[in-house]
Amino acid sequence: MAERKPKAFEPPKVLVGALDLAGVLGVTERRVYQLADKSIVVRAGRGTYDLYQSMRGYIVFAHEAMGKRSSMDDEGRTANTKDQRARLLDVELATKELALAQARGQVMAIDDHHMIMSTLIVETKARVMTIGARAAPKLAHERSRTAMKKVIDTEAAGALAALAKVQLPDPALPKVPGDPTPAPKRSRSRKSKKR
Repeated sequence: MAERKPKAFEPPKVLVGALDLAGVLGVTERRVYQLADKSIVVRAGRGTYDLYQSMRGYIVFAHEAMGKRSSMDDEGRTANTKDQRARLLDVELATKELALAQARGQVMAIDDHHMIMSTLIVETKARVMTIGARAAPKLAHERSRTAMKKVIDTEAAGALAALAKVQLPDPALPKVPGDPTPAPKRSRSRKSKKR
């Protein structure tokens, strides 16, 4: 007996519009037009599509997308997981580099910078404002401008030296909520030592 070859399946030709095809495929009408431009769905004429051939083309397209380890979004667009993984690794690397730079003291938070700068400004103002009070008693008996300048310069240098010794708040120390950062230690002025 001779073997019979199966006949190729010939589906009936069913023509549908873009909106109907979009409903069948689970995509938007606009996506149907995009798929038609890529020859994934088959146009039968102006505004009509061959339902069977279009479904077959879309299934092949979906299998290929899955074979590339890509995923499809709600609109039917493919997104390659390799690209997504690379972007995620870039973000993770940048985050770790920032944390390492912060641990090395190469970067600091803006709030920490503001805290340190405000401490420096307050201390500078306090030191500069006391120069006159400290220099006035010494200048009372001086008549020479050179001697007056020397006294003022000495007091200014002393204020700057004291400012250099100011202990700034350490941004690396953990901040306890509700607990204010301790004020920097101040050295006593000469007036308080005399008392």
